Amino acid sequence: MPASPLARLLAPIALASVASIALAHEFWIDASSFRPKVGELVRLRTMVGDGFPGESRPRDPTKLERFELAGAGQTQPILGREGSEPAGIVRLNAPGTYVVGYRSRSTSLLLPGPKFEKYLAEKGLDDALAARRAAGTPDADGRERFSRCSKAILSVGDDAGSGFDHNFNFPFEIIPLVNPYTLHAGDEMPVLVLSDGKPAANFLVTAMSRETPAANVSARTDAEGHVSLKLDQPGVWLLNTVRMTPVHEAGVDCDWESLWASLTFDLATAPSATTSSK
Repeated sequence: MPASPLARLLAPIALASVASIALAHEFWIDASSFRPKVGELVRLRTMVGDGFPGESRPRDPTKLERFELAGAGQTQPILGREGSEPAGIVRLNAPGTYVVGYRSRSTSLLLPGPKFEKYLAEKGLDDALAARRAAGTPDADGRERFSRCSKAILSVGDDAGSGFDHNFNFPFEIIPLVNPYTLHAGDEMPVLVLSDGKPAANFLVTAMSRETPAANVSARTDAEGHVSLKLDQPGVWLLNTVRMTPVHEAGVDCDWESLWASLTFDLATAPSATTSSK
């Protein structure tokens, strides 16, 4: 049966939407509440986009390698229904600081050369840019496989204690050096970036506020993998960084492999002068 005029009209729009999702590498975990009460049900959405607001993606076991919750001295899998949103649901029955970890399997992507070059430049992937130019292939299509290493920190019952720096031993991971629930808007947020368990030097880390997503702040890690970013807005923040390495395996359909690490949490409003003076 031939497609209706409306279907023919909507098809390009649908394809464009799918393409935009495929091209948007940034991936993060959003929670229905980053500061839930004890016993509250927390819905965990896996988000994709160029940044906030992003689009929620349904739980897909074909792309999911690990989805875990660490806290209260244990780590447990996060459950969810295949093909549904949110991707996971947890009920936290004890106060504490909990960390959600998500590790995806690899997905292949082909980008036209100019778009791939622009993406490398925007993410501060200078080594990959230099390698393509040294090889005389700056206009070549970018054949890439990518995967995600995402984390979110939850404070249950207004807890701001230990456990915030849980290491899932992902191949690329952001480790907070202070509990963000001890900080307020205007404070510095120090983190450590690990690549295969070792400090990752000279990686660009970007922080984005959900309230003002256009006002990004970014800096590169030092020789010890440390970077500190001043977060000037209260509310949910997304920290993101990317690792791009050449692929030399025979028989694979990609030239580059990227790992995307993210960290989300909720930052409190700065205390008033009256409150801080008490």
